[in-house]
Amino acid sequence: MAVSKAKIDRAYLEGLIDQYLEAVVAHDPARLPLAKTVKFTENAQVIPVGEALWATASADATYRLYACDPQAGQVGFFGLMQENKIPVIVSIRLKTERELITEIETIVARQQGERPIQCKTW
Repeated sequence: MAVSKAKIDRAYLEGLIDQYLEAVVAHDPARLPLAKTVKFTENAQVIPVGEALWATASADATYRLYACDPQAGQVGFFGLMQENKIPVIVSIRLKTERELITEIETIVARQQGERPIQCKTW
């Protein structure tokens, strides 16, 4: 997904998140334009891209909320997806520079104990 800085807009950033989520569910970081020095965190732990949710995601997001900042080349995401066929709430921030993803920050709210995450529709 090569674009010039002038084309980094809301549509591009939302598409990048969608592409990211597809790559996570496919367990394939090679599908993304990652910088060689990309920093990846999940729940505040620095880990290699391809681990944690990357290895366990089983379904793409069914609920999506985007927060785009084209001037900073960043996009935030909040959604509901599945990990090992169990619902999880995810929050993601991608930072881009020169058409490459340089930072990936992920927070995954997983089921605690015996109670599954309950999500009501509005």
